[in-house]
Amino acid sequence: MSLSLYVDTERRPLHRRTLLTEFPELVPVVDGNGICTPRLARQAALLGLGTLAVGTAQEAAEVLADGFTGEVLVLAPYRIGEDGPDLPGERVIRTAGSPEALRALAGRRVVVECTTGMHRHGITRRDLLSLAPTLAGVVFEGFTLNLPPDVGDPVSEVSGWLSAIAGAGLPPCTVHLGRLDAADLAALAARFPTIAFRSRTGTGPRLGGAGALRTRAGVPQAPRIAGGELPSDVPALHPTRTTGLPAAPPRPARDHRATTGRRRRGTGAGWKRKGAGLALLTAVVLAGASGCDGTASAGRASTAATPQPGTSAGADGGAGTSGSPSPSQPSAPPLQIDSITPADGSTVGVAMPVSIVFSHPVAASARAAVEQQLKVTTAPAVTGAWHWFGDRRVDWRPQDFWASGTKVSVVAAMTGVSDGNGRVGTQDYTHTFTIGADVEAKVSVPGHQMQVFRNGSLVRTLPIDAGSASFPSWDGTMAVIDKQKEVRMTSCSAGITCDKNSPDFYDLTLPWDVHLTYSGTYVHYSTGDPAPGHGEGSHGCVHLSMADAQWFYDYVEQGDPVTVTGSQRGDTGGDNGYAAFTLSWSQWLAGSALPH
Repeated sequence: MSLSLYVDTERRPLHRRTLLTEFPELVPVVDGNGICTPRLARQAALLGLGTLAVGTAQEAAEVLADGFTGEVLVLAPYRIGEDGPDLPGERVIRTAGSPEALRALAGRRVVVECTTGMHRHGITRRDLLSLAPTLAGVVFEGFTLNLPPDVGDPVSEVSGWLSAIAGAGLPPCTVHLGRLDAADLAALAARFPTIAFRSRTGTGPRLGGAGALRTRAGVPQAPRIAGGELPSDVPALHPTRTTGLPAAPPRPARDHRATTGRRRRGTGAGWKRKGAGLALLTAVVLAGASGCDGTASAGRASTAATPQPGTSAGADGGAGTSGSPSPSQPSAPPLQIDSITPADGSTVGVAMPVSIVFSHPVAASARAAVEQQLKVTTAPAVTGAWHWFGDRRVDWRPQDFWASGTKVSVVAAMTGVSDGNGRVGTQDYTHTFTIGADVEAKVSVPGHQMQVFRNGSLVRTLPIDAGSASFPSWDGTMAVIDKQKEVRMTSCSAGITCDKNSPDFYDLTLPWDVHLTYSGTYVHYSTGDPAPGHGEGSHGCVHLSMADAQWFYDYVEQGDPVTVTGSQRGDTGGDNGYAAFTLSWSQWLAGSALPH
């Protein structure tokens, strides 16, 4: 039996490009279960991505020894005291599934796995409340969620975790996700534009789409077995069975005699079968994979099948492709941009800053050079500047609110730019967006009211309740992050209490939610405060009546400023969401790496 696999060399690269478009921060998984892992890594590296994921520490060692120059994520959670290979800490990211593992990995690059519907290892939401000091001891690379294959609503499960992470005051800049399709990933990216979602996939990059693969099998004529008829339950074998391609000429039937000319035992006329025994060989095709040395693992053919037009017998997508491809990789690990907000082509409010989040920390010594490569062009022209929030996020805002109708272009010319920590930019980025209507909301905490303005004219005055004396609201100017028709809010995820017997405990799904801060501030309706305007009874949010909450939800968009004054808590941080205009212009300029 001969079995041939044909790969459409034009369609397969197209599939890979489509995959990278649908999953912009893709992390290929090359978990070979101990078989051919370096070979799979070389194939995945053809995608030009700087990070690969493997199953175990041993597989990470094999990939690095084979010459892979990027970084490697080990998916198996670290076991305290594990006996494994010595891995280079600067290029290997370990997974921690418990606070104890985090402490044992002090100083190492780490992602933290969260418990999902898989009900395997991972931290719990209660662990988040005390995780910050432990994270300070590692090089934190983000969270990871391995979703179950049959989860009913993966977007809700991931959103719940992100709300809990933000409520605990932790930085969810990067989140690795397993088993999430492109539509769900796009929905999450739209809901959480400041978070970089990195999707993991194993077979997708290598198989190239089912339509790019075609097989042909040739089955020789099976002669009747001497000494009896074929059993009635065994179907007759046809000369050739094919799938997808024209039939190949049938191979001649093999002589069922040994090379010495003697009959094989059991084929003589006097032999009687005591039972119907027929062994069928089953060929299994591992599409896109071959032997570790680049040859077929089920035996080496002396001649190659003739490819059809537009196809090739080489599983790597090129005619004459060798078994050991030489992927083009950067000479240094890549520095990439995790996210640029607002989204390309969007229309946003007058307080929306440009916010760029890098994949890795930028050294203080390199920030001026990086900042020089970040250009913001506007029509009409405005005065503005960059401001660094830590070593991975840098925001740009004009001196005053944007003028409605302004066209904005952002160019990050990062190719060849060093981050000062050994990484180099590998691509340039361009985003454009437009400033929409001038809609502003002003909240007076002691006056228990919100005034909504459009183009400077008062539109409505709405009664509100803000945070209580125990849980005061943030002051400051906060641009709307996003909005959702329903959000589940819990005292546990907000870091208030997880004790169901506490008077401050709550677990509610509330409607018409306009999101203001990463720490969990919303403007919304609350079932516990249906007629606001009389006091300060929330846990830090701004409460509206049901009708007013729905109106406000429909009226505002991302980037519209909500300015809160008169609270006991003081101003929020400029990076607690998009609160750039909470800072004075002199404070903003002080955060730039360039002189002003």
